[in-house]
Amino acid sequence: MKIIIFGAGRIGQTVCLDLSAQSGLDLTIVDKSEKAVASLPGNLNVNSMVADVSEKESIFKLLQGQDLVVNALPGRLGFKLMSCAIEAGLNLVDVSFFPEDPLQLDDLAKDKSLQVMVDCGVAPGLSNLLVGHAYHTLTAVEEVKIYVGGLPKERRLPWEFASFFSPEDIVEEYIRPARIKQDQKIIVKPALSELEYLDFPQIGTLEAFLTDGLRTLLYTLDIPNLEEKTLRYPGHQKKIKFLQDIGFFEQTEVECGAEKIIPISLTTQLLIKVWSAEACPVDYTVMKIEVVGNRDGQKLKMTYDLVDEYDPVLKLSSMSRTTGYTTAACVNLLKEGILPSTGVIPLEIVGQMDDCYSSILKYLEERNILVREHVEEV
Repeated sequence: MKIIIFGAGRIGQTVCLDLSAQSGLDLTIVDKSEKAVASLPGNLNVNSMVADVSEKESIFKLLQGQDLVVNALPGRLGFKLMSCAIEAGLNLVDVSFFPEDPLQLDDLAKDKSLQVMVDCGVAPGLSNLLVGHAYHTLTAVEEVKIYVGGLPKERRLPWEFASFFSPEDIVEEYIRPARIKQDQKIIVKPALSELEYLDFPQIGTLEAFLTDGLRTLLYTLDIPNLEEKTLRYPGHQKKIKFLQDIGFFEQTEVECGAEKIIPISLTTQLLIKVWSAEACPVDYTVMKIEVVGNRDGQKLKMTYDLVDEYDPVLKLSSMSRTTGYTTAACVNLLKEGILPSTGVIPLEIVGQMDDCYSSILKYLEERNILVREHVEEV
């Protein structure tokens, strides 16, 4: 099987590294950045290319002769690549987290009998898979709360934070209004709002605030109350709110002496430096999902917990592991022909298919990514 991976950042490289250890795969990885491509391990049996991936013409050329596409591009380019892959008649696994609604391409993908798996990271992605499994297990679901975050293991002031994926996407998380569901209605609240604190045995107290990460979950499952919150060390939200309140995230030009600058562009470039994961390479990925519902007349609470750490042997961040290996597990589903559905398929749908759910969790467990499930009466 010929697989092309678009994007040679941390996630794309992790997917490439994992898949390259499997037999029967002809891998190509492509990125516009020579530096990113050059940073690939030299012992990988893959084809690497430097190419413009922002224009449709160049994308279609790269897709020729391929069997499967992995979309690990930045969000601003992700929807275009998905559209091109569907037009070219190729199955795709997406982890780009683009702002457009992927479900608008569902009919087109079904017409071509394609399997297009979207949001195949850790959250959205693994979180959706687990919610889908709980939805399938319970007779009815009343409420879902998702808490997730990536954190440096070493806390260094002033930020106590490091970016283990695109800083641009993190800033976007902090400014994009958060869509949640309350009493069956989709409502919009400010990102960073509804601050609360949770305790984790291995880590301590973390703060949690609303972010816009539910995506397809808002539409695919009949759940009246849904929310997702991002986890950080206490005090992070206050610092971000301060920058936001004084205009550092504004997207319109302001005059600065003889120059005109866009505040958010400057802020992002500055945060890239202070949030560099190189200074704090050892990280955690923390996720807790709470699902309340009914089964056989009993009110139950299903809780899923994940705490993952940096891999010192492969020198992979936990965020790269949990995101990239989930993506690779989805590639494996398509490679093995386990997934029966066609169309645009988010992981909350996959989580309702026992064989597919078990396949993904087994794939992750083999890489020491362990999800604990707990069920209790409430």
